[in-house]
Amino acid sequence: MTDRLLDILVTIGMKYQTEKIDLLVKKLEAIDRMDDFFVVSSSLKGWLDRDDLTLLESACKEEIDISTMECVAVLKSSNRTRTKILTEQKVEIVWTSPSTPLVSTRKTEQVLLETIEVARKELFIVSYVAYDVDSIVTALSKAVARGVKLEILMESTADYGGRINMDSIALFQRELPGAILYWWNEPGASVHAKCAVSDGNVAFVTSANLTGAAMEKNMELGIKIEGGEVPKRLHEHLKALVMTKTITKVE
Repeated sequence: MTDRLLDILVTIGMKYQTEKIDLLVKKLEAIDRMDDFFVVSSSLKGWLDRDDLTLLESACKEEIDISTMECVAVLKSSNRTRTKILTEQKVEIVWTSPSTPLVSTRKTEQVLLETIEVARKELFIVSYVAYDVDSIVTALSKAVARGVKLEILMESTADYGGRINMDSIALFQRELPGAILYWWNEPGASVHAKCAVSDGNVAFVTSANLTGAAMEKNMELGIKIEGGEVPKRLHEHLKALVMTKTITKVE
């Protein structure tokens, strides 16, 4: 089997739902060799995208004596991989203001609260600034009360080398005495990252700061990722910043 055909089969197997792959497999099982694919390809029009079908037809013309069973195995295995990935990881777009009736999205505050509420062991929050977010502070306080290790990285004030005058760290020290707070004292740089990671299993990466305007009014975009490697790797990276003392604990 040529690399070209292999790549096309893997792409198709990863792209389509199982029902369409099953139909393609059924068509392939009706022939013995892939260079006979033209016999059944016309019956797949409307089921596979035209470009995918054209590429597959072209690649099959180059194959001599390649058993369709080899190709069926590639299709089934790549489609099974697709199913496993979708099962293990869920990705959701989060959008705050303005909304339309054409596409359904959830707002930043709703998803951030959800990410906080599912935490049972560890929760790491990163933001540039924080103010006017009573609902978030309340949720974080409840997380600490149920035994969650809460860690927060914020931009420090200008007095401590940061670029803001509002002392968001002091806000959390006052409202969340059980939280572990960090800052990053890097000359000329700022904490512009915004994310929340719950138990290394749920990651919410967003453009939104922890402010009332960002939660409800500003145009903000985020991605919530549940399961898979991304939340785990992001949490490991944040922990590594702590372990290497790249970010410093606020005493």
